Amino acid sequence: KIEDAYLPSLFIRVGDCFVVKIVFSLSMSPTFIVAHSIAEKDRFPFDQSDLRVFKILTVYFSRALPDFLQRYRRDGMYEFILWLRCYTNLFTAKCQKCGKRIQRDLTGDFLPPIVRTISGCDSYHIKCSPFELELPDFGYITMQPDDRHKQAV
Repeated sequence: KIEDAYLPSLFIRVGDCFVVKIVFSLSMSPTFIVAHSIAEKDRFPFDQSDLRVFKILTVYFSRALPDFLQRYRRDGMYEFILWLRCYTNLFTAKCQKCGKRIQRDLTGDFLPPIVRTISGCDSYHIKCSPFELELPDFGYITMQPDDRHKQAV
Protein backbone atom coordinates (compact mmCIF):
# COMPACT_ATOMS: atom_id res chain seq x y z
CA LYS A 1 0.00 0.00 0.00
CA ILE A 2 1.33 3.42 -0.94
CA GLU A 3 0.56 6.21 1.48
CA ASP A 4 -1.16 9.31 0.07
CA ALA A 5 1.72 11.45 1.33
CA TYR A 6 3.98 9.79 -1.24
CA LEU A 7 1.89 10.64 -4.26
CA PRO A 8 3.42 13.36 -6.44
CA SER A 9 1.71 16.71 -6.05
CA LEU A 10 1.91 20.26 -7.26
CA PHE A 11 1.31 23.20 -4.93
CA ILE A 12 0.40 26.45 -6.72
CA ARG A 13 0.05 29.70 -4.83
CA VAL A 14 -2.44 32.02 -6.54
CA GLY A 15 -1.47 35.53 -5.48
CA ASP A 16 -2.18 36.26 -1.83
CA CYS A 17 -5.63 34.67 -2.06
CA PHE A 18 -5.36 30.92 -2.10
CA VAL A 19 -3.47 27.80 -3.11
CA VAL A 20 -4.33 25.05 -5.56
CA LYS A 21 -3.04 21.55 -4.90
CA ILE A 22 -2.98 18.96 -7.67
CA VAL A 23 -2.28 15.35 -6.73
CA PHE A 24 -0.99 13.00 -9.42
CA SER A 25 -1.17 9.24 -9.73
CA LEU A 26 2.04 7.25 -9.93
CA SER A 27 1.66 7.38 -13.71
CA MET A 28 1.71 11.21 -13.38
CA SER A 29 -1.94 11.74 -14.38
CA PRO A 30 -3.71 14.40 -12.31
CA THR A 31 -6.16 12.61 -10.04
CA PHE A 32 -7.29 15.21 -7.52
CA ILE A 33 -7.38 18.98 -7.27
CA VAL A 34 -8.36 21.18 -4.35
CA ALA A 35 -8.37 24.90 -3.55
CA HIS A 36 -7.59 26.14 -0.05
CA SER A 37 -7.36 29.61 1.43
CA ILE A 38 -3.88 30.82 2.37
CA ALA A 39 -4.79 30.18 6.02
CA GLU A 40 -5.54 26.53 5.08
CA LYS A 41 -2.43 26.06 2.91
CA ASP A 42 -0.93 23.44 5.22
CA ARG A 43 -3.97 21.17 5.01
CA PHE A 44 -3.62 17.71 3.58
CA PRO A 45 -4.34 17.79 -0.18
CA PHE A 46 -7.37 15.52 0.14
CA ASP A 47 -9.06 17.73 2.78
CA GLN A 48 -11.75 20.11 1.55
CA SER A 49 -11.68 23.77 2.50
CA ASP A 50 -13.98 25.00 5.25
CA LEU A 51 -14.88 28.00 3.10
CA ARG A 52 -17.62 27.75 0.49
CA VAL A 53 -15.80 29.88 -2.09
CA PHE A 54 -12.89 27.44 -2.15
CA LYS A 55 -15.19 24.41 -2.18
CA ILE A 56 -16.84 25.81 -5.29
CA LEU A 57 -13.47 26.64 -6.86
CA THR A 58 -12.36 23.06 -6.18
CA VAL A 59 -15.33 21.71 -8.13
CA TYR A 60 -14.88 24.28 -10.89
CA PHE A 61 -11.16 23.55 -11.25
CA SER A 62 -11.84 19.80 -11.15
CA ARG A 63 -14.06 20.23 -14.18
CA ALA A 64 -11.75 22.70 -15.95
CA LEU A 65 -8.46 20.78 -15.68
CA PRO A 66 -9.57 17.81 -17.84
CA ASP A 67 -10.85 20.31 -20.40
CA PHE A 68 -7.43 21.97 -20.56
CA LEU A 69 -5.70 18.59 -20.86
CA GLN A 70 -8.00 17.54 -23.68
CA ARG A 71 -7.87 20.81 -25.62
CA TYR A 72 -4.19 21.63 -25.23
CA ARG A 73 -2.87 18.05 -25.00
CA ARG A 74 0.78 18.15 -23.98
CA ASP A 75 0.57 21.81 -22.89
CA GLY A 76 -2.68 21.35 -20.95
CA MET A 77 -1.19 21.52 -17.46
CA TYR A 78 0.91 24.55 -18.41
CA GLU A 79 -2.16 26.34 -19.87
CA PHE A 80 -4.21 25.48 -16.78
CA ILE A 81 -1.54 26.96 -14.49
CA LEU A 82 -1.39 30.10 -16.65
CA TRP A 83 -5.20 30.37 -16.41
CA LEU A 84 -4.98 30.23 -12.61
CA ARG A 85 -3.25 33.64 -12.79
CA CYS A 86 -6.70 35.02 -13.69
CA TYR A 87 -7.64 34.39 -10.06
CA THR A 88 -5.03 36.60 -8.36
CA ASN A 89 -7.75 39.23 -8.01
CA LEU A 90 -10.45 36.80 -6.83
CA PHE A 91 -11.77 39.10 -4.09
CA THR A 92 -11.20 42.44 -5.83
CA ALA A 93 -12.39 41.80 -9.40
CA LYS A 94 -15.76 43.13 -10.45
CA CYS A 95 -18.21 40.99 -12.38
CA GLN A 96 -18.27 41.88 -16.08
CA LYS A 97 -22.07 41.72 -16.14
CA CYS A 98 -23.35 43.24 -12.86
CA GLY A 99 -20.27 45.28 -11.86
CA LYS A 100 -20.32 43.99 -8.25
CA ARG A 101 -17.48 42.39 -6.35
CA ILE A 102 -19.72 40.24 -4.14
CA GLN A 103 -23.14 38.81 -4.91
CA ARG A 104 -25.47 36.21 -3.42
CA ASP A 105 -25.19 32.90 -5.23
CA LEU A 106 -27.99 30.43 -5.87
CA THR A 107 -27.85 29.19 -2.27
CA GLY A 108 -27.81 32.65 -0.71
CA ASP A 109 -24.10 32.79 0.13
CA PHE A 110 -22.13 35.91 -0.75
CA LEU A 111 -19.41 35.04 -3.26
CA PRO A 112 -16.95 36.89 -5.50
CA PRO A 113 -16.97 36.40 -9.28
CA ILE A 114 -15.73 32.80 -9.47
CA VAL A 115 -15.98 32.19 -13.20
CA ARG A 116 -13.07 33.34 -15.39
CA THR A 117 -12.87 33.23 -19.15
CA ILE A 118 -9.76 31.77 -20.68
CA SER A 119 -8.96 34.35 -23.31
CA GLY A 120 -9.50 37.55 -21.37
CA CYS A 121 -9.68 36.51 -17.72
CA ASP A 122 -13.09 38.19 -17.59
CA SER A 123 -14.77 37.69 -14.20
CA TYR A 124 -18.38 36.61 -13.68
CA HIS A 125 -20.53 35.60 -10.77
CA ILE A 126 -22.02 32.15 -11.23
CA LYS A 127 -25.47 33.48 -12.05
CA CYS A 128 -24.17 36.33 -14.22
CA SER A 129 -22.06 34.18 -16.48
CA PRO A 130 -23.11 33.89 -20.13
CA PHE A 131 -22.07 30.19 -20.28
CA GLU A 132 -23.51 27.23 -18.38
CA LEU A 133 -22.05 24.05 -17.00
CA GLU A 134 -23.89 22.04 -14.38
CA LEU A 135 -21.83 21.03 -11.38
CA PRO A 136 -23.22 18.62 -8.81
CA ASP A 137 -24.20 20.19 -5.46
CA PHE A 138 -23.42 23.71 -6.65
CA GLY A 139 -26.12 24.40 -9.22
CA TYR A 140 -24.94 25.93 -12.46
CA ILE A 141 -21.47 27.25 -13.08
CA THR A 142 -19.86 28.12 -16.36
CA MET A 143 -17.28 27.17 -18.93
CA GLN A 144 -16.48 28.79 -22.23
CA PRO A 145 -17.91 27.64 -25.52
CA ASP A 146 -15.49 25.73 -27.75
CA ASP A 147 -14.55 28.66 -29.99
CA ARG A 148 -13.20 30.70 -27.06
CA HIS A 149 -11.09 27.80 -25.80
CA LYS A 150 -9.03 28.01 -28.97
CA GLN A 151 -7.77 31.47 -28.13
CA ALA A 152 -4.52 31.74 -26.21
CA VAL A 153 -4.47 32.72 -22.56
